[in-house]
Amino acid sequence: MNRLTAKAGSGKIKAVMQIKRAVCALLILSFISTLVSAEMAADRPPEEETVESLKQELRLAQYNAEKRNPEHAAMWCVFPGGGQVYNGQYLKAVAAYFAVLLSALAAWGNASYALLPVVVWTYTAYDARRTAEEYNKELKKKYGLSSIQLLDPTTLNFAL
Repeated sequence: MNRLTAKAGSGKIKAVMQIKRAVCALLILSFISTLVSAEMAADRPPEEETVESLKQELRLAQYNAEKRNPEHAAMWCVFPGGGQVYNGQYLKAVAAYFAVLLSALAAWGNASYALLPVVVWTYTAYDARRTAEEYNKELKKKYGLSSIQLLDPTTLNFAL
């Protein structure tokens, strides 16, 4: 009975070994076909849609790099003229600083001008925000972007 069991066991071992060889051969063939297809794909020129989408992504990246945040512009107005500096308007920043300074000096000697520095300071914040928004609109035109294209699909949440 030991001989029969040994013969049956060796037959199973041979079958398992043949299956392993077949699986290895299939894996090797699959790997080779993947390499060949990848090389063939690399030889083909990119499709027109791919090139256009890459151009669109580049324009969007350039827009995002150059755009100005209107909230940051207004926030920098904590310092008189800071929002104008954020927007790159240095002469306007000097004018805003001196406008706030002169209005504060005028209010110092006369109580009827007490709100003038607050009004001037608030206007500089408004102007900085408005200027940043206008700058962003011009950038959209420059790069040919619409509001729909500016949506980032990775930040959208969809309820299922």
